[in-house]
Amino acid sequence: MPFSNQDSDSALLRGLSYFLVLFCLFGDSAIHAMCEQDADCDHGEICEAGSCEANTCQNASTCHAPGDRHVICAETDRVPTQCKACVDDRCSLNCTTDGACDDGNPCTDDTCFPNAGGCAYEQKPFGTDLGGSFCDENAREVNCLRNDQCDDENPCTLDICAGGACRFEAIVCSGTERCVDGECVECSTDSDCVDDNDCTIDRCVSGGCTYTQKDNFDFCTGPGAGAGGLGQCKDGVCVDCLNGSGCPSDYTCENEVCLGCVFNSDCDDLNACTTEQCDDRQCIYTEPECADNEFCQEGACLECVFDSQCGDEDPCTRDRCDDGQCIHEAVTCAGNLICVDGSCVQCELDSTCDDRNPCTADRCVDGACTSTNMECDAGTFCADGRCVSCVADAQCAAEERCSNGRCIFVPCDGGCGIRETCDGQKCVCETGYKDCGAGCVNIRSDESHCGGCGFICSPGAACINGTCFIENTEPVVSADGGVNEPEIVGCGGCQHSPLSPIMLLFGLGFACVRKRRIC
Repeated sequence: MPFSNQDSDSALLRGLSYFLVLFCLFGDSAIHAMCEQDADCDHGEICEAGSCEANTCQNASTCHAPGDRHVICAETDRVPTQCKACVDDRCSLNCTTDGACDDGNPCTDDTCFPNAGGCAYEQKPFGTDLGGSFCDENAREVNCLRNDQCDDENPCTLDICAGGACRFEAIVCSGTERCVDGECVECSTDSDCVDDNDCTIDRCVSGGCTYTQKDNFDFCTGPGAGAGGLGQCKDGVCVDCLNGSGCPSDYTCENEVCLGCVFNSDCDDLNACTTEQCDDRQCIYTEPECADNEFCQEGACLECVFDSQCGDEDPCTRDRCDDGQCIHEAVTCAGNLICVDGSCVQCELDSTCDDRNPCTADRCVDGACTSTNMECDAGTFCADGRCVSCVADAQCAAEERCSNGRCIFVPCDGGCGIRETCDGQKCVCETGYKDCGAGCVNIRSDESHCGGCGFICSPGAACINGTCFIENTEPVVSADGGVNEPEIVGCGGCQHSPLSPIMLLFGLGFACVRKRRIC
């Protein structure tokens, strides 16, 4: 019979009704009963054939199986699907070689059982020597298990194994004892027993110090020996003298002290640098107080006796001894020379050779000053220590100005002067005027620049239309014998010529040009 939409709707309604009944009866446990993976189930459950079932294995973190599942198994328990085998109560992965089972612990033997499909980890015996380390009862690798496994080869330390690690503690001795070869002793050599008493024999015997008194009257040195520095032993103590003996001649021994003077003169030691005084039958000798750099010589404080005692380690001074005092005279050099290492030279440092010219490199070479001009590219020169093209506008073209050492084009900068006009790029003189260095002038009438710059008319001459003219005061006789009035002629007077008008024109023109330049 065909399956209708009505039948489908009825089946859906029936499934929904069953779901609601299950939810009402069992709560969310009915929902969790359906699963695709372990994560869909409650804690302690595993997903089997699409439904959540209780896991008979105990949850723990000692076994990391695929799917991030942690379990401890027993042989009688059902092995979880993620575990390939249960070996030694541990969930094991599948393996093919022992190397695949390496757990990184040298205190376990890692074995693969391919047929059983899992890794087995067997704890090595307690105390297994791993070559410098050992296995403890918990299959841990440790540095030691007993004290005798710790040895720093120092007999004066206690070698202790604690918590699998070696610890070395120094042996502490009491009082003045010290550790020698593992034992606390007072000494190891006689020098350890010196007691600063010259009237005892100091010995180290079997690690202990012994002090034996010297015989009485034995000579000794020490605090009790008096001013002479040499005394005698009495019952293990050094005294100045003993029973009238042990004193220099002319001295007497009283109460174990050598007494040898009554007057100051009795203490004369023939040393001019000491002051002698007899005080309570004892001679007191006092030396004069000289400065730190002086010494006593023949009763006087002197700095020197010989020139060699006056060296001040300065090669530029001449050192000599004069009447017991050191004289240090500076070496004098001629002119501008200076003393360096005992020699007169021109300089010592480059700064000494500064000639105040920034355009030279000044150096001191072997005591002599050298100056080298700064090299600049073609078209430039040095000014104030740098290469420039100009320092003033006059060093640039007419239409240029000097800016920061370079000529730059500035058309008609600041406007044009008198009788000047700007042609768009530079200032030029108006028509009929010419720039002759001091501004634009009229070369048609200027007697200093008549017809051109620098053409100067002679005194008394006038510049007319660019030509110098002067009045001829002499009468002019005509060809017919007549006398004409004085005339004004150019360039000192151009004479009439009987040549043809064309030749006359050229002759006169050339003559005037020649003469005009000297008028």
